[in-house]
Amino acid sequence: MAPVRASFAALVVFVAAVGDSPAQPPKAANLPQKTGQYLEVATFKSQGGVLKGEVAKAKTAFEVFAKYHAEYVANPVTHTAPQDFRSEPPPPNAPLTVDGLLNEIYRHLIVPSPVVPLHPTPGQPNLSTATARDTEMIAKEAEYIREFGAALDKALGGVVKQSNERVVRVGAARMLAAACRSGASAHWPTVTELLTAPNMDPEVRYYALQAAGNLLAAYDINDYRSRRHAADAKTVGALVTAVQNCVLKPEAILPLIDVPDGKGAVRKVLPPDQVPVHQFIRRQAVRALGQVRFAEFDSEKGKTLYPAHTLALVALNKLTVETFSVSGEKVDVVAAPKNQIGDANDAGEAVLGILNMAPPRGGAAAKQYAAPMADVIATGVITWVGPRSTDPASKALPWRGTAQRLDEGLKTWQGLFDVNWNPAQPVIRPELVPASAKDVAKAVADNVITPLGSATGTVNLTGLQTFQRDVLRKSKDITPRPFGGAGSPALPVQYP
Repeated sequence: MAPVRASFAALVVFVAAVGDSPAQPPKAANLPQKTGQYLEVATFKSQGGVLKGEVAKAKTAFEVFAKYHAEYVANPVTHTAPQDFRSEPPPPNAPLTVDGLLNEIYRHLIVPSPVVPLHPTPGQPNLSTATARDTEMIAKEAEYIREFGAALDKALGGVVKQSNERVVRVGAARMLAAACRSGASAHWPTVTELLTAPNMDPEVRYYALQAAGNLLAAYDINDYRSRRHAADAKTVGALVTAVQNCVLKPEAILPLIDVPDGKGAVRKVLPPDQVPVHQFIRRQAVRALGQVRFAEFDSEKGKTLYPAHTLALVALNKLTVETFSVSGEKVDVVAAPKNQIGDANDAGEAVLGILNMAPPRGGAAAKQYAAPMADVIATGVITWVGPRSTDPASKALPWRGTAQRLDEGLKTWQGLFDVNWNPAQPVIRPELVPASAKDVAKAVADNVITPLGSATGTVNLTGLQTFQRDVLRKSKDITPRPFGGAGSPALPVQYP
């Protein structure tokens, strides 16, 4: 019974796995070179997109750009640069690393978003957004996004699926994830396939989840105020289903092994050494699912997804992972041990995702949703901040940074009870916010966010717990069924 081996450290640093030996000056390599057609991509971007009569020329330039990046990431020299931090700049004409290739892709993207997306690397310029000012501008930007995405997807997706070198597949997956910030239509089925294909490298699966989050974060360029995603409902639904499976099913992330259950049958479980790897990758799935902008999502006629419910299960710490323990010759199937810091991190990310999701439409539906989800938010915040409340010196998680994200998220969530809420000009209309949503926002701010933002503040975990017990759970609107549709899921909680 040989467990599948995957180094947790490798999943943290991924492509650094080949850079352990001291780096030698790279020998001359047949690296691809930038041509005039490659440089034309920047021209199309600077002019705001692609005009109808320029489509053929633009497609050629995009294909040249994509081919350059696919060939570069497949070249061994790309992966031999030193991985340790160095203050001095690289020597002139040094080969690009994957990070350098990522910056090139980011520099040429147009992202459909009502707010300017930050570059993931501090110190780099923010990404460019689609202005979507008028019909002509939308058409130019949409053409750029569509054709640039198609070229990058074909080239980089091919490397991910076909390369024989693991480090190359992982590097290409990182680059594909970056390209997905554009929300281009070609990327959606590719990323869904990477998430659902069997025997996928766990590192590639991790970056496919990053790609999924980036796709879901992109807006419909035609109407930012609607908060619609950048693809049609069926395509979005297929990706959301794949991401949800990665949250709910360990086998969607890592291979399971057969273990006798002592009753003559066999159970499929995670090997013990894969439990932390699974939690690490699953957390990226939680982040990706948190980019869905609707608590319930109709992917096609008669099929409704409930991403907020899936995140609620994480916030409530209700997802159990099975592994096994060995005592002498006895093998027992057991629940994986809890990891306080890991569970805290998961709960915080799940709450942030819920806060990004618009409630079900309609006054009664929104009110039914608000009370139980406010309780879920309180539970998730209590789980998240628990380690910090018992150890004020803890640096296990970025407490202040997450507190700032929570503060912004709670404001967004209250604003989303207004069906006309504008993400570009967010305004909360208090008369539309259910009391439970207002109350939990204030309680979390008073007991957690404000103290974490102060050098002398003390997190009041007991205060938040008391509020949850005496206010939220005594509300006349509290129910384990936040959704009203037939067949909608119930929360695994009992209220007094």
